[in-house]
Amino acid sequence: MRKVTAVIFTAFVVLAFAGCSSNMSSTAPPTQGQIPVSVTMRDTPPVGVTVLAFEVHVTGASLQSANSSQPDVPLVTSDLEIELRHLETESALLSTSGAPSGTYNSLTLTFANPEITIQNGTAAAITVGGKSCAVGAICEFQPTLNQSTVKITSAPFPLMLSSGTALGLDIDFDVNASLQSDLSVTPTVNVTPTVSHARGEMQEVDDLVGQVTAVGMNQFTLQPLAGPSLTINVDSSTQFEDFDNAGCAADNFTCVQMNQIVSVKLGVMDDDDESSTPNASLSLTAKKVELEDHFQKELEGKVASVNGTSNQFQLVVHDQAEALPGLHLGDILTVTVNSGAMFDVDQDGLTIPAGLQFQSISDMIVGQSVEVDPATVTPGTPGATVTTNHVRLHRTQVTGSVMSVTGANFTLGNLSSLFTGAGVSTIQVQTSSQTSFENVAGVSSLNVNDTASVGGLLFNSTPAPVLLAEKVRKR
Repeated sequence: MRKVTAVIFTAFVVLAFAGCSSNMSSTAPPTQGQIPVSVTMRDTPPVGVTVLAFEVHVTGASLQSANSSQPDVPLVTSDLEIELRHLETESALLSTSGAPSGTYNSLTLTFANPEITIQNGTAAAITVGGKSCAVGAICEFQPTLNQSTVKITSAPFPLMLSSGTALGLDIDFDVNASLQSDLSVTPTVNVTPTVSHARGEMQEVDDLVGQVTAVGMNQFTLQPLAGPSLTINVDSSTQFEDFDNAGCAADNFTCVQMNQIVSVKLGVMDDDDESSTPNASLSLTAKKVELEDHFQKELEGKVASVNGTSNQFQLVVHDQAEALPGLHLGDILTVTVNSGAMFDVDQDGLTIPAGLQFQSISDMIVGQSVEVDPATVTPGTPGATVTTNHVRLHRTQVTGSVMSVTGANFTLGNLSSLFTGAGVSTIQVQTSSQTSFENVAGVSSLNVNDTASVGGLLFNSTPAPVLLAEKVRKR
């Protein structure tokens, strides 16, 4: 779904939770003399039960001035639905706004309506709100929210915002600490600031999905599923993918048209021109624009089980390109793969080594993130039944412990019960020049027992699954 980055003159709120690609956003342009603020959120994954989906509403975010006579500065003012689980290595864009220069003592966040989908890997049934989840079962709950407001007053506060700078607040939503033993939720977050004094990229956001509502000169307007529209710039470095599938062989900006559904990877840019009269601002520049229209009613989620004999798999929904009646984030779907269905891979710039493939249901494994184009949807309880003619492998996120390091690769163990329950005890992580690293210089700097989250393409392989890493984040 990433980090929270705050920027002076314009406030960008980008939330990165484990498991959200819902990328809702709320935008309020900064006024003259304000500091751009960019905010992103990401997630620390839980231990114990396996959380397959964790949805929460962010209903507000504001900065509090050290001057008690000054009003709070709002960063988020609308109700934003965020699915956290697939954002262990990513960030989600929430909003843009502005903050006056000055010193701020705290940040207040408000939350509402958490929903979770878990796999019960414990030795006993779990009961939440009168609903029971048997051992090994996958269940949806609406847990109690013990605390709706979180006020951060410790480090990095107090923060001073000054003209000509941009501030990024990276808010890490700690699912492990937030989810209590009774599966109630007490939100726990950590904040890391990034201050920019020069033009450049403040934050990267993946998989911002929405509909194109206007196309201009080197820019287009994107309307996400919820929240206000966003103006996104393109440049000579912007990559365009899958437009040739819709008949536009050029696969460039000329292919972008009104009403298309696209997924955008973008950078939040600090546009300060460093002039004598600073007028900092933020803009959004697309790194990649991918056409999603080949999936008319796209559903994306994590594979929770696979039954090759019946040509079926279970999918926990993380995202929808457009709202489908009766389907919600976190729902557990039974997907039947029709005879002759197409299987392909969203490579996202990664080079796939020989021997790794995704061509049929036999290549599927729990933990993969896939996108399906529903041919039919039959509502049911506890979840709908879907048939599909097209399954596409997407980037997934996996967290575990480093068991060994060999050259450019390492073994990931201590996996969640989602994997161990399916007989998978380790995953072989392969890195390359295309892999980015966070909180660690590279594979050679990883140590045995380090906790790492890896984002990339997960392939069913023998003797262990292989994860082609696009990003490695040391915890």
